[in-house]
Amino acid sequence: MALLRWLSSSLRAKLLTMFVILTCIPLISVGLISHQKSFNTVFKNSKASTMLVADQLALDLDILFRDTGKLLELDKNPRVLHFLFSPK
Repeated sequence: MALLRWLSSSLRAKLLTMFVILTCIPLISVGLISHQKSFNTVFKNSKASTMLVADQLALDLDILFRDTGKLLELDKNPRVLHFLFSPK
């Protein structure tokens, strides 16, 4: 029923309706596709960045533990202790 009323409506209304439909559908499609692609790109880049930060943190912790171990070994050498505690 509504379709018959639309077919009998004015040419101006038909053109306006078709213009709106034919411009909105491609715009919505392009918007959804570009959103999905940009989301995937940002997700991959943030994941890679997080992995780099985690690797650097692991390296920093390894260096910290190695340095702490070296400091704990200082008491085994009496010359180092004498040097550290001697008045200057």
